[in-house]
Amino acid sequence: MQPWQPELRRIDEESEIIIFERGEYLGNLNIPHIDSVTHSSSHAGYYPGAVPMSIKISFSPDNGRLLGAQIVGFKGVDKRIDIFS
Repeated sequence: MQPWQPELRRIDEESEIIIFERGEYLGNLNIPHIDSVTHSSSHAGYYPGAVPMSIKISFSPDNGRLLGAQIVGFKGVDKRIDIFS
């Protein structure tokens, strides 16, 4: 993966992962960053069909600038990553 290039990987027919930049890559470049991981549902749980989704963001500890995002899930990951881009 080239730095700062979005990447979409399909694991199977249902699940997919979208990566903008990995925290490990930032660490290898000695770029200070903080990683935050959230586990949630694709939509509100009281509606049927909600499926799990994991979101990891990397941001600068100095100014909060977003440095990278990763989303793994079944539905709606493309819509969520649009928010970060």
